[in-house]
Amino acid sequence: MSEEITTERLILREPRDEDAPALLAYYVRNEERFARWEPERVDDLEHHLRWIAWRRDESGAGRGRSFLAFDRANDHALVAIVNLYQIVRGASQSAVLGYSADGAYEGRGYASEAVQAVVKHAFDALQLHRITANYQPANDRSAALLRRLGFVVEGYARDMLYMRGTFRDHVLTSLANPAWQPPPAP
Repeated sequence: MSEEITTERLILREPRDEDAPALLAYYVRNEERFARWEPERVDDLEHHLRWIAWRRDESGAGRGRSFLAFDRANDHALVAIVNLYQIVRGASQSAVLGYSADGAYEGRGYASEAVQAVVKHAFDALQLHRITANYQPANDRSAALLRRLGFVVEGYARDMLYMRGTFRDHVLTSLANPAWQPPPAP
């Protein structure tokens, strides 16, 4: 079942196979910007089709959700990607958040709007209690975005992720759902 979220300026929905060309173009267009923050780019349409299939499988199994954010006013251009990884139920009721935004939309609040919508969805529809999000120390934009949304710094992880030939440190943040209620007993 495909989920869709609508905000003032965006339509966020789970990726479909026909989105692979838009994903490829998004990453090619933003390679220079993403080189500092993301793993190696893959210029291969098949890679993006495999990514879509993987995210669809993760969603179906309840282990994750991915949302492509499209601009409602600009011919549904791909603006951002927001992912929930490692959804854990049981005592944790948590997920890990990841996101990126197209440079053409940088500084205009689109990334914040997309991330905020997915966090709200995670807390309301998915009934998660806690979301973690990590960013590299030099990524001031991510730090500011997460701070604006209420994420708090919890720590610092040295050599956390291997990207583009080296391990990178990350600042660890989280946000707890203040309205979380335990699921009904079976």
